Amino acid sequence: MKDAADGLAFQLVRRQKILLKRFLEILEMNQREHKQMIERLKKAFPQEQHVFIEAVDYFTGDKFDWLRKATLDAEGDCGRDMIETLKNYTIDINFNQ
Repeated sequence: MKDAADGLAFQLVRRQKILLKRFLEILEMNQREHKQMIERLKKAFPQEQHVFIEAVDYFTGDKFDWLRKATLDAEGDCGRDMIETLKNYTIDINFNQ
């Protein structure tokens, strides 16, 4: 049954990585939408007011990199914790045919 437990752990980690990928896609989409909003504001206001628009532009490349790293770190921690937690259980898997 060790193979079945290893298979379960593999599938859980696999699904977690799929979720992580989706989170990163959403983060990238959010950054694109933020940049588009900043550009629309710059078109709507005169040049001399752009300094105020730039002051509220919080979603910089550095901020995106930090959020991406934090997300990846959280995924890594979660994966390790999940595998470690599974070691505390005896798993019996019944294959119904």
